[in-house]
Amino acid sequence: RESADTEALFATVLAVRDAFNAAMEPQRAAGALTKSAEAWAHVDAPIAAEHAELLREALIAARVTLTPAAQVAVRVERAPGQKCARSWFVREDVGADPEHPTLSAPQAAVVRELIRRGAVVPVEVV
Repeated sequence: RESADTEALFATVLAVRDAFNAAMEPQRAAGALTKSAEAWAHVDAPIAAEHAELLREALIAARVTLTPAAQVAVRVERAPGQKCARSWFVREDVGADPEHPTLSAPQAAVVRELIRRGAVVPVEVV
């Protein structure tokens, strides 16, 4: 049963991805969006709301709003915020960390941890 549920979930994710790609084309053609990492996808689909992050990752989108529905429908617009210099996703929290003003909050935390571990050396910007 679990395998059938997983297969059904991923079949729906693939259908959403196809609808997302189709919705992105007019945005790209108009120059409103160039990459999916700039997009906010409003998705209606037969998927539980807890899978919104899975959809965001599958679509490589900046943001996903998921509304459970019987049929798949996707609307795309530009996500609010700025592009993170590390992840390249458009996010509203870019610059929230004054030590890393070009990074989103999660990416700033990762960089801070890498510096703490000595895995990277901080670069002083002049």
